[in-house]
Amino acid sequence: MRSANPRNLFLSAALLLLLAACQLIDPQQQAICQRLIGAYLDSGDRVTLLSARAWQNPGGAAVELRLDYRITPPAAAARDHWLRCRFAGGTWDPGRLDLVAVARDQGDAPLGVWLTPMDLAVLKIWMQVTRSRPLVIAAPLASIGAAKKALLYAGQTLLNALVVCAVYMLLAAGYALIYSLLERINLAFGHLTLVAGYGGVLGLLFALTGAGLALPLALVIMFAAAMALGGLLTGVLARQIMLPVARRPSQVSLIVTLGLAFALQEFLRLSLGGRDLWLPPLLPGGFLLLEAGAWSLSLSFAQLLVSGVTFFALSLLLWLYQRRPMGLVLRGCADDPLAASLLGVSFSRVVRQAFVLSGLLAGLAGALVVFYYGNIGFTGGSLLGFKALTAAILGGIGSLPGALAGGGIIGLTETVWSAYLPGEHRDIAVFSLLILVLIYRPQGLFGKGQDPLLGGP
Repeated sequence: MRSANPRNLFLSAALLLLLAACQLIDPQQQAICQRLIGAYLDSGDRVTLLSARAWQNPGGAAVELRLDYRITPPAAAARDHWLRCRFAGGTWDPGRLDLVAVARDQGDAPLGVWLTPMDLAVLKIWMQVTRSRPLVIAAPLASIGAAKKALLYAGQTLLNALVVCAVYMLLAAGYALIYSLLERINLAFGHLTLVAGYGGVLGLLFALTGAGLALPLALVIMFAAAMALGGLLTGVLARQIMLPVARRPSQVSLIVTLGLAFALQEFLRLSLGGRDLWLPPLLPGGFLLLEAGAWSLSLSFAQLLVSGVTFFALSLLLWLYQRRPMGLVLRGCADDPLAASLLGVSFSRVVRQAFVLSGLLAGLAGALVVFYYGNIGFTGGSLLGFKALTAAILGGIGSLPGALAGGGIIGLTETVWSAYLPGEHRDIAVFSLLILVLIYRPQGLFGKGQDPLLGGP
């Protein structure tokens, strides 16, 4: 048996130390603890939060959060109090929002009093009854009928589809860039996306804990790290794997990239220890656009950021592809690689550039997935990649505008199906759409009559 590489052991130990030392205040944990203060207020009391501290209990995974606050009654002197909330898990654990114990200052007890299990159960019921509302920026509707309820629900469904469409559009564009040049499909593209997202998480941890940067700058570093890792990996993939087998049958590249997908999945499994890595909400809150009883239309800050970043990235990609010399060379090599070579264009260099560009898109998609959904695991790469490939085939594999259109259609189909029909059949609907396209319009919406899987006429 081969011995472990000392450098890999050192990097793994450093990563574990970094994760262990990182104990940030989870915004959702703090929001839960702050809501508990309302249970001990009288009418007219004003609350001022003085400080918030979080720590992990020695010898266990539980995390405690202490809030120091000041209550100012309408006609009395202000009083300072504190509240301690214990959660079942830390920032990186799935049980991080499970409230297991609460203590508060009371009377002459210097360390406060922990609530009994019965009192804690009653407090949790109170929290469910008094849910907090997001920021209201529009007046609530006075009355609402069935038609308006349906419109609100449909509008919320479309807003929820923004993130899904953004991810699929980015990845489908990456597929289109490569297929337009080599007529080859990279089956490891979804796994490369997850690995790049994992790199973004490490960049975020370094920015917040190692460099002590503010959250906006840390998010920039997170996206930059994911994109850089995605571009680096796809550049190596182009030079070491795809170009050497470019002149061989397309089945060779499919088998090679499938093996790479398994290798990347095992890398993530060994790195993450077989469990998902969780992040706290990095940009909580949002806007409540319309509200009528239990029906509402809201847009979160995270959805706005994901949509804005994706729109900027895709606009930049289309401008580069249509207006800049690099895009002209890419389109020329895609149309006639022999003529481009006769004009002095290095086809291998153009292929490497296209792979790096697709890797940047994959890295951005991976960072957006981690940022919005808050977790990353070793599973899901295959399904993510195949759905993005379905979007590229639907629009016309090799067509960049078609890939963007296909990504939007697949994202809408998946979200609308989940909203109105059984969610467990969502993937069946998506891949059934792929089957119908391959049967009745194999060239896709913007394709040129090529076989979307094997290439050629």
